[in-house]
Amino acid sequence: MSIWIAVDDQPFTVVGCPEFQELIKICNKDAKVPSADTIRNDILNLFTKQRSDMQCLLQVSIYFLLNDRTYIKRNIKYLFI
Repeated sequence: MSIWIAVDDQPFTVVGCPEFQELIKICNKDAKVPSADTIRNDILNLFTKQRSDMQCLLQVSIYFLLNDRTYIKRNIKYLFI
């Protein structure tokens, strides 16, 4: 649910809307709709994880980029644009 709210630019408070809660109950009568605070925390945790993953990916990419002399020689003019 948190991913849908983030991707679709929905407000965190959409989960408090009675119509939204009714829609969820139609899909699964036993479902528990999380609070807006829980959604907010989930999205912040997802962002923190994605940012960390991206930082690691970029560090590895830069490491290989700077240590691959053949790549540097062929692409030196593009590295400092």
